[in-house]
Amino acid sequence: MEEFYKSIKAILYERISSPFYGTLILSWLIWNWKVPYVTFFVNTADIKIDKITYIIQNCNGSLCLIWGPILSTAILLTIFPLITNGAYWVTLKYDQWRINQRNTIEKKQRLTVEQSNQLRLQIRSMADDLERIIAKKEEEVKALTYERDEALQNRRDDEEINRLKDYSKKSDEVRDSYMNKLVIAEERLIKVETELKRYKDENRKKIDLENEFLEFQNDEKYFSYFDSITDCIQREVSLSQYLSNEIINYYIANDIITKINNKYDLTDKGKYFLKKYVKIKG
Repeated sequence: MEEFYKSIKAILYERISSPFYGTLILSWLIWNWKVPYVTFFVNTADIKIDKITYIIQNCNGSLCLIWGPILSTAILLTIFPLITNGAYWVTLKYDQWRINQRNTIEKKQRLTVEQSNQLRLQIRSMADDLERIIAKKEEEVKALTYERDEALQNRRDDEEINRLKDYSKKSDEVRDSYMNKLVIAEERLIKVETELKRYKDENRKKIDLENEFLEFQNDEKYFSYFDSITDCIQREVSLSQYLSNEIINYYIANDIITKINNKYDLTDKGKYFLKKYVKIKG
């Protein structure tokens, strides 16, 4: 008996949760609203006859009982999805129109002469600072080289003293002292040369990025799409949905964006460009 009740319960649940049966039941209740109203809210004394008789006499039309609910169900199941898809299509068109309008407006905006001159002055100032630092490091290298040569000379002098004084204890101490100075000088020289090379590479790379960004910024055709590309990447929207393959290929070829597993992302160069772009627009 318990299995029978479970089976009936499962059948009822399947019918109610089904879109067709759920819509049909709702349509039938709307067309025949008098039936539940009289059943639950009207007293028998008010209608002077029993409720079943009243319902049979006043709610027995085939239009309300059968054809009306069926027709409403068919309309809701066919027309409503079309309306929903149409609304979604209109939303997509509006988003595309908004992006196109923004690109059109931004395409007309160019750097002023003052902004271009300011960028050039910044790059020139960075280059001058780099030259001063390199000159200072080179002076340190020369001083350390002189110190090393002096230590070598002292070492040779120490060897001569050792030969003359038959390798006395004092000469041994002097020799060890100069040897330690020589080792320290060579270590400092290697360290300074390494730091100088690293600093040159970092600043050269930064200056190259500044020059590349300035060239990219002056390229009005492709620079105007930079905001749209970063916006699509941040919202994880497909670039091909809003941009042409020419624009996408340009950004990939110039190492501004990359594509991994069908997902676009900014490269290190692109992230640097984004920082410069936000600073300019801000």
